[in-house]
Amino acid sequence: MEAEARGESFWTDEIPPVARQRLVQAWMDSVKRTQYDEVRKQVAGVVQAIVRRSVGTAADSVEAGLLDEDPDVVLTYVEAIQQALWTSSHAPRWVIPGMWEPRVNEVFNSHRIAFRFVQGEVVPLSSDELHVEVVEPTLRLLHGRKDLDKAHDAYLKALKEISNEDAPDAITDAGTALQETLTALGCQGNQLGDLLKDAKKQGLLGAHDQKLITGIENFGAWASAERSQSGDSHKSSEAPLADAWLMVHVVGALIVRLADPSRLRG
Repeated sequence: MEAEARGESFWTDEIPPVARQRLVQAWMDSVKRTQYDEVRKQVAGVVQAIVRRSVGTAADSVEAGLLDEDPDVVLTYVEAIQQALWTSSHAPRWVIPGMWEPRVNEVFNSHRIAFRFVQGEVVPLSSDELHVEVVEPTLRLLHGRKDLDKAHDAYLKALKEISNEDAPDAITDAGTALQETLTALGCQGNQLGDLLKDAKKQGLLGAHDQKLITGIENFGAWASAERSQSGDSHKSSEAPLADAWLMVHVVGALIVRLADPSRLRG
């Protein structure tokens, strides 16, 4: 837990058994009517051929490949399935190529697996500049500073809500992290909007930051409205996780900018 709080082990390169099982189910669901076994077998044959061309050998079946304990094998199959679904001419009305990528990312996200599946290619999260340059530095900056404990907890909670696929709560928590940061820096106000305005008065934010301020306020208002509509217990909101990631990245970058000790006035 301590390492996770520092951002050191929030994501993992391992693919746990439950995640592999979910990938198998997603593969099965990507052929719309799995009772049409012949269709699935034909598409599976294409997957196996792609894997063999890529690495020289293949597992006994697509399911076995996705269940393999070696993450590299699993990821090879993840990419091969998308290629097969895109290119397969077998019973195309039963095949749903657009389902595979979001389902894979859903599994990666909910199990904190450090990869993203983008346009048929598995991309390590370590190559995600926003994660490396924003999320991790934000956690490192906030961790261990008593004046920013509440901000740290809220930001970490926002990341965990993304893992829970709860975009509105993640956005709300990211806004809370920024609010707690501004309060710790001496800004006055009971709401995020008032704190941002006071930060501007104090010179922590400039006039050119107004559009950013407005955007953050609008994000917060949207999240509040979404939560009111769906209820706090609703954990599968229709709100896109991309919006939550955007808020987390923007807020993280702003927190680093505001709270970096090298920027603070004496």
